[in-house]
Amino acid sequence: MGFVVVAEHETLGRRVALVILRPELVASATAVERVRRGACAVAKLRQPGVTTARPSAPSPYRRP
Repeated sequence: MGFVVVAEHETLGRRVALVILRPELVASATAVERVRRGACAVAKLRQPGVTTARPSAPSPYRRP
């Protein structure tokens, strides 16, 4: 589906995980919904090794 990268949130000063969808899946409502459901599931977890899920918008840097 895509891949996950670890990044540093500059404002919060903490590590975050970013889910990057493959370009051909960005237009797929099914793929986007699957990622959203996964984020909702992660948001319910309260473990030291699991990052907090935060809402985000699609990147303005999408490839055509």
